[in-house]
Amino acid sequence: MTGVHPTRRRAPCAMLGRMSRVVGGRYELLKKLGAGGMGAVYLARHTTTYSRCALKLIHDHAEDGNSHARFLREARAPAEIGHPGIVQVLDAGIDEDGTMFVAMELLAGQSYRGVVQRTDVSLEEKVSLLLDALDPLAVAHRKGFVHRDLKPENLFVLSSPGAGPRVKLLDFGIARDGGAMELTETGVLVGSVKYVAPEQARSARDASPASDVWSVGVMLYELAFGDVPFSGQSSFDVIVKIHAGKFVPLRERAPEVPAAYEALVHRCLDQTPSARPRDAAELAAELVPILDDGLPDATPGWPAPLRSPSSEKRRVDPSTGSGSRRRPAPPRASEPPTSSVGTGRTEPTPPPAKTASESSSDSRSESSSDSSSGRRSSPDLAWLTPKPSQRRAKGMTIVPLLRHVHAMRRAGVKLTLTPRDEELLSQRLIVSDWYPLELWTRLVELQAEGCRNDLAMAEEMGRIGATELIGSVHRSFVTEGNPRRSLRALSRMWSRYFDFGEVHVVDLGDDCARVTITGYSDMPPWYAHMAVGWVHALVELSGSRVREHRIEEVPWKNDGRYRIVVCWKT
Repeated sequence: MTGVHPTRRRAPCAMLGRMSRVVGGRYELLKKLGAGGMGAVYLARHTTTYSRCALKLIHDHAEDGNSHARFLREARAPAEIGHPGIVQVLDAGIDEDGTMFVAMELLAGQSYRGVVQRTDVSLEEKVSLLLDALDPLAVAHRKGFVHRDLKPENLFVLSSPGAGPRVKLLDFGIARDGGAMELTETGVLVGSVKYVAPEQARSARDASPASDVWSVGVMLYELAFGDVPFSGQSSFDVIVKIHAGKFVPLRERAPEVPAAYEALVHRCLDQTPSARPRDAAELAAELVPILDDGLPDATPGWPAPLRSPSSEKRRVDPSTGSGSRRRPAPPRASEPPTSSVGTGRTEPTPPPAKTASESSSDSRSESSSDSSSGRRSSPDLAWLTPKPSQRRAKGMTIVPLLRHVHAMRRAGVKLTLTPRDEELLSQRLIVSDWYPLELWTRLVELQAEGCRNDLAMAEEMGRIGATELIGSVHRSFVTEGNPRRSLRALSRMWSRYFDFGEVHVVDLGDDCARVTITGYSDMPPWYAHMAVGWVHALVELSGSRVREHRIEEVPWKNDGRYRIVVCWKT
C-alpha cells in the first residue's frame, strides 16, 4: 500500500467534518448514524452498485491496542457463527490512510436500549425480546465464541422482521473465539463496566459463556427495576461492588416480580461462574417457563404501559383470536436459514426518573446490606475519576508505567512515595477509561526518580517500551520500508491516549522528518526524551536505521510546542 502525500492526506475517521469522503475506494459516506467503543458507524453507499450499508470506521483510539486484530475478528465472526440473528458483514478492508472499515447490513428499527427505556412496552415484551437474542448467542457459545460485551446497546430490535429474527446481536469486535490466540492484557478491562462479570473484570482471558450469562442477568435485573444492580459514581465504584458481590435483592426493589424470576436473576449474578446457567441455551430454557407463567406490567421502576386500541390488537394471537402471549421457544439445535433485513433507525425515549425518596431508599438498603454482611464499605475512588476541567490520559498509558514502577521497587530502588502514591500503586485493576493526567505525570516522575533523571536512560526506556508495545498491539501503525508513513501514525497514537494537544509530522526530504507536539506546556524533560525513544523505535520497526536525531524546540513560556527532528538510513 503506497503512502499518501501529506498535503492530500484524508482526515482520520474521528475527525470527519463533512460527508464527502470515499472509504476504501468504494464507499461514499452519507451521514453519521452513531458511535461505539471501537468506532463510528455511517450510512454509506457503494459507488458502483449504489447499494446502501452501515459502514463502521474503526477508531485509532479504540479501547485497547489490539484494534487491528479485533477488526478482523468482528469481520469474520458472523460468518463463522452462521446465524441470521447476528448482523451480517458484507465487506471489510483498510483505507489508504490506514483506517479500518467494516460494511454491514443496514437494519430497520432501534437499539434495544430504546426499548428498555420505553414506558409503553411491558416487562413481558421486553423480556421476550431479550429471550430472542439468546438464540444467536446460544449458537455462538456452542461454536466456542464468547461475546464479552453484551448490553442493551449491542442488541438491535428490527421494526419489520418478517419471518426472520426480531432481534440481532451487534458488535462482535471483542468477542473471543475459544480457539484463537488471546489478544488482551491481564489487568485491562474488556467490556462495559456495568454489565461485566467479575471474572472478566479481573482478566479478559477468564471470560466464558457464563460471563455472557452474567451480562444477561444484569439486563434482566434492569428490565424489572429500571436500573442495573451495580452502580456508582465512577467505573471504579462499580467494579468494587461487582467484586464484592453485593446488590439489593431484586424483589426488595420490585416485589411484583415472580420469585422464580428473581431466583434466576440471582443465579445469573452469582460470583462463581459454575453456579450460573452454563450458557445462553441453558439460560433460555429456564427463562421460557417464567415468561409463559406471566410477568407484571408495572414494577416500581416502570409504570404500567399505556396502550392504545391499536396496540391491544397487535397483542392478539392471530392463530387463536385471543390475547395470549407470544411464547418464544428456546434456542434451536439446528441453525435457521439466513435472511436479509431493510434500513432505518429511531430515537429512544428518556428513562423514567427516580424520586428522591426512591434514591435515598436504595442508598439505605445498600448501606444496611453492607453493615449486616460485615463487609467493608467500598473505598472512595473518586480521585481516580477526572473532573471536567482536567486533562486526561487513557488507562492503557497508566498500566505500563505502573508495571515499571513496581519493577523498580521489586529491584530495591528507593522511591519517595506519598500516601496517595501508595494508594495509586495498590490498584490492581485499571480499566480502559479516562484518568486524570496528573496520575500519569506522577508515575512518569517516579520512573524518572528511579532512574536518577538520567536523560539517556529516558531515551532508551522510551525506545524499548515503544518497541514492545508498537511491535505487538500497534503493529498496524507501522509500514515496512516507509518510516515517513509510520511516523505519521504518531498523531493517531496521541489522540488515542490523550484528550488534549496534537502531533504534526512534516517531511524534510526523503529521509528526515520533523515531529511537533503541541498543547503540552509542561512536558517533563524525562518524558520529552522518552518521546525521542518512541520516534527512534518507529523508524527501526519500519526497517530503517536512525542516523541522527535532535530536539529542536521545547515548551517555553506556555507556547506548548515540542519539536524533534529525526533522520534515517534505509
